[in-house]
Amino acid sequence: MKKNHLVSADFFLTALGLGGAALGNLYQAISDDVAAETILAAWASGIRYFDTAPHYGCGLSERRLGKVLKQFPRHDYVLSTKVGRLLRPGVSTEKSIFENALPFYEVFDYSYDGIMRSFEESVQRLQTTYIDILLIHDLGQLTHKDQHDFHLLEFLDSGYRALAELRDQQCVRAIGLGVNEWEICVEIFPHVELNCVMLAGRYTLLDRSTPQHFFDQCVAKNISLIIAGPYNSGILAGGRHFEYAEPSSDIKKRVNQLKILCSAHAVDLPHAALQFPLQHPSVVSVVAGAKSSEEIEQAARYIKQPIKAFFAQ
Repeated sequence: MKKNHLVSADFFLTALGLGGAALGNLYQAISDDVAAETILAAWASGIRYFDTAPHYGCGLSERRLGKVLKQFPRHDYVLSTKVGRLLRPGVSTEKSIFENALPFYEVFDYSYDGIMRSFEESVQRLQTTYIDILLIHDLGQLTHKDQHDFHLLEFLDSGYRALAELRDQQCVRAIGLGVNEWEICVEIFPHVELNCVMLAGRYTLLDRSTPQHFFDQCVAKNISLIIAGPYNSGILAGGRHFEYAEPSSDIKKRVNQLKILCSAHAVDLPHAALQFPLQHPSVVSVVAGAKSSEEIEQAARYIKQPIKAFFAQ
């Protein structure tokens, strides 16, 4: 599988990465065996980039990935996880999009101590000694609303120092943002030195709201771009969700229009959804979730089959 260089770091990412949300039982529970089969199918398909987060099933995704990946030489794959949430024993009273999550609840913490603790706990769950890419998870107005300024200041005044230290000490090889909003990236760029941004759901066939000046800033600052959520929470791959919720009638209409366009070019919609982000020269990898070996094997076939760029129509 094609590999792309991560700018300002000394390693490569496969063009397709396995996203770990489904391994944490996003929308529906899967067994440990099915999760393991999915990870092994990704490996057999040539995928060597795996992304996860404590948020995915309250540590379940990290545990499942760590259990399987420990059988392979550590230098043979790239692993990213995220910080910004701490897991504490107990059951959350809030409704979760993750079924049968581990018995923890989450607390946002972007402080120096919080990020260091989150990193240490992730390393244990992933059964590794280092993390290749450590991402700050879900900063932004969309997630935090009236608490946005508080969490942003906490990160800039305290948390970023933890990321920089971990990188300097080679406990992590690259640092970046893992967010759903391009706006927070532009807000943060002047204050930090990052290797990459993982942007979820904002540069897809369905959502092209990310402006050119964001890409221009990434290029100017040598920041590599990883696109996650290419299916927009599943709707572009036959799922029922858009942005983790029931899609509106307008979204359903636009998806049907995309299906018609793809059909006219004899291309499956999920195939086009995976290939679209890779058309941009700043994008080094696309991270897609999968809840079965069949799903990730299909995605791997799609990523190896470039298609004519009809997306602008």
